[in-house]
Amino acid sequence: MKPKVLKPRHVIFLTQNVMVAYNLLVFPHTLSPAGHNEWIPLLLMAIVSQLMLIPMVRLGLKYPDWTLYEINENLLGVFLGKVLNLAITLFGILQFAGVTTGYFTLIYTVTLPKASRFLPVLALIAVATYIVFGGIKLIARTCILAFFFTIWTIYLLRWTWTDGELANLFPLYGLHSFQDIMKAFNDGFPAMFGYELIPFFFPYIINQKKALLHVSIGMWITVLVYLTFVLASIIFFSEWQLSHVRYPILDIFNSVELSFVERIENLGVALWVFLVLSTTAAYLWLSVKGVNQLFKRKRTWHVYICVVMAMVLIISGLFSPVILNAAYESIGRYAGYLLILWPSLMLGLHKLKKRGS
Repeated sequence: MKPKVLKPRHVIFLTQNVMVAYNLLVFPHTLSPAGHNEWIPLLLMAIVSQLMLIPMVRLGLKYPDWTLYEINENLLGVFLGKVLNLAITLFGILQFAGVTTGYFTLIYTVTLPKASRFLPVLALIAVATYIVFGGIKLIARTCILAFFFTIWTIYLLRWTWTDGELANLFPLYGLHSFQDIMKAFNDGFPAMFGYELIPFFFPYIINQKKALLHVSIGMWITVLVYLTFVLASIIFFSEWQLSHVRYPILDIFNSVELSFVERIENLGVALWVFLVLSTTAAYLWLSVKGVNQLFKRKRTWHVYICVVMAMVLIISGLFSPVILNAAYESIGRYAGYLLILWPSLMLGLHKLKKRGS
């Protein structure tokens, strides 16, 4: 039986912060195929995510003391279950490496182009590893800390209302085509990744009967934050700029004029490390739990297996970022889709087995 350690606030912020990472900084650019109608694919993403939460929680209530790793082996058999669990473990390592590489690509591109690359990456991985050793509760506490360290940056968006063009909220040419909206949806949906970890930390939740409510609150906090930044970007940028500016949020921060800070976008990038840490620690924890399940025992060195595998990906990504970015954008995207859908399939299989017995 798993120790019940996650209170409602832990569940809310664990869901919310794992989803954000550094995605928020590039999110308006990612949704640029929808032009100034970016709020439409965002709303669709939120609705789809909310619907997919329901089978995740229902499956957890059927197996309140089992993670999805254990459920897979129970419903699919040991061999197929282990094959699938290995794939999920590798997905966690890929996400860990992809988020880390994406964040440091941002740093080297925008703020510190000549800085040493290996030591900062190693430092972030070391801190994430330390957090994972503290368990899922420490990860949740890190998420709470990251939220309050970064949420104040919404205040900086107030300059967009004076320097931007409010008419952009009401585009003259109406809605973009359905194909453009769906392309923006597909490109942007990975920004919602993070809530697919719910079936893995569900056994640690104290009040499991209200888990759907608490998880939904966390997810919709993220959606509202995304919507706030998207609307600010629509006001501040033209459609051409949205499609060509890689980090639009940093450009908005750069336009802020404060007497006590010269380049506030550097402060924003530095604070974002808390969000990145909470996300990378969660995916590293997912991978470690997978290795524990594969070997049927919990060992300290399992953490280092996952860290070393991620380091191999990250180091190769530092020398050839195109390769890792391609893997993260393609393999990671569709693996994430499958993992979101998987609890629904397992719930259906559970009902079939129950009827058969």
